[in-house]
Amino acid sequence: MKFLELRESVEEKEEQSPNDIFKGQLDQLRKTDTRRSRLTLMHLNKLRKMKELRKAEVNKKAQKLGVIYARASAQ
Repeated sequence: MKFLELRESVEEKEEQSPNDIFKGQLDQLRKTDTRRSRLTLMHLNKLRKMKELRKAEVNKKAQKLGVIYARASAQ
């Protein structure tokens, strides 16, 4: 009985194309997988916008601090 089950499972695997088996392996994530995802233009655009926003916030904060810690006017 077990031999027939083993034979059937081997036949099922032979029916699958090698590409199907390979695609299944690509979809699985493992702890040892250290590949990075691809950077797309959408990711790069998002990073650029975040950098611009951060720069604007730093400038705004610097202006506020300049007003707070400015020397008192001589009157």
